[in-house]
Amino acid sequence: MKSLFKKRETPFVYNRYYLFLQEKWVRKMEFLTQGFSKKQLILFLVLFIAFSSAYFLFIVYEALN
Repeated sequence: MKSLFKKRETPFVYNRYYLFLQEKWVRKMEFLTQGFSKKQLILFLVLFIAFSSAYFLFIVYEALN
């Protein structure tokens, strides 16, 4: 168990394809959300969480019936 928390000798290096896709995703999201205010982004986040939760609860409800 102690070996899990051992400090690394060398820093972790991410794969270049992962970094490329991450950068591409960031640029796309910045482009899509550049016209929204902070309040609008928070509202979209709350709506996304609400709809996702409702869908999840519906799936669980249907599975138990």
